[in-house]
Amino acid sequence: MGVVYRAVHVALGRTVALKILAPELAGNDEFQTRFRQESKLAASIDHPNVIPIFDAGEEGDSLYVTMRFVAGTDLRQLAASGGLDPTRAARIVAQAAEALDAAHARGLVHRDVKPGNVLIESHGGQEHAFLTDFGLTKQVSSDPSITETGNWLGTVDYAAPEQIRARPLDRRADVYALGGVLYWALTGRVPYPREGDMAKMYAHLNDPPPPLGDSIPAELASVVATAMAKDPADRYQKAGDLGRAALAAAGRAPSAADCNEAATRPLPVAPVSPSAVRPPPTRTLPVPPARRNRIAAVGALGVGLVLLILALAGAFSGGGGGSGSSGGKTGAAAAAHTPNNSEVGRFLQVYADRYHAEDAAALGALFTPDAVRRNGNSAPQGRTAAIADYRSQFAKLAGPPVYRLSGLRMSARPGAVTVMGRYAISADTGTTTGRIAFALVERGGQLLIRRLLVTPD
Repeated sequence: MGVVYRAVHVALGRTVALKILAPELAGNDEFQTRFRQESKLAASIDHPNVIPIFDAGEEGDSLYVTMRFVAGTDLRQLAASGGLDPTRAARIVAQAAEALDAAHARGLVHRDVKPGNVLIESHGGQEHAFLTDFGLTKQVSSDPSITETGNWLGTVDYAAPEQIRARPLDRRADVYALGGVLYWALTGRVPYPREGDMAKMYAHLNDPPPPLGDSIPAELASVVATAMAKDPADRYQKAGDLGRAALAAAGRAPSAADCNEAATRPLPVAPVSPSAVRPPPTRTLPVPPARRNRIAAVGALGVGLVLLILALAGAFSGGGGGSGSSGGKTGAAAAAHTPNNSEVGRFLQVYADRYHAEDAAALGALFTPDAVRRNGNSAPQGRTAAIADYRSQFAKLAGPPVYRLSGLRMSARPGAVTVMGRYAISADTGTTTGRIAFALVERGGQLLIRRLLVTPD
């Protein structure tokens, strides 16, 4: 709590940010002691994403800090209108994470990581993030029962459960808060919008990590969920781990070119379920698209699986593109029709039915003659090799497998469509899950598989 002024440091002869801390903080002996210790420690952190502290001290009844003046904005204002593009959000949060790692290496826990403390400058079209207020601003809850304990809290909207319980803190409390900051960056909303501090605290202590919404990549949602785990042991153990995970999740999103001219929509695909099969225990994971596309949780047997997007175009080396000239319609005719939800849904249901029937030849008939299939780290397979691989899979089973698709997302254009999602195969030998991506083309008036990428978990 405090007020920040733009000022001129007389001794340094430069423009600075002058922060005057709130009087109630300056009058607290415990806070004053910690302020002096930690402001010196914070000033010693030399990192490009940490706001440099020039001076800190006491003048009359006021505590003050002078810092580098940042001519820009902060993440709170930047994302307030509805959240940022996932890649942009991940880049900003990753920079804040690097700053936290530098502070943690010096034994300093921030305790008040929030969007307003992530300052952003633009240089030549690139955004540079700074983390500020290391251990300097503490919000005291408006609830008297909280303030009387003498325990200082960070901003309640981002406070870790152990911080609310006034337990000893380590860097993982900052990881939790940074997960909340990523939530804000992606949505423009606080993780737990509640009325009053007590309701917010209860949510942090008891409620599961809130969903970010269908428009947010599931892979990034998983990063947020891990960062905001109630138990510190279940979180990322370093802020940098969170930042790298966020960048990796955003980096696996389809590029704008992949989605160009695409009609992206959820697909109503029902899973194959010959009997009531118990779905495997599967941890809900988040997903990444370059565009904010809606994700469908598909099918009665769905278990909350969400799509882990991968860029299909880069998954294969060699081979032609989706515009091959063999068979089918001319370019003009293909352009007259863009596959819709129902058509793609029916095709995927046929694929699942034939897999359940263990009919390798019928599955092969769903591939174009020049199709390429890749399963995990194995070499790319043509249609004949893919049929042989299906037969090998089925030979190992004692009974028909239950094949389920979920978290499907499609990008359609005239004559072709890309579908990405997750699969689960339940059989007597157990359950396998993973990511799957279909590149479908229209040939002779029907959809066929041109590329298929299967990546087991």
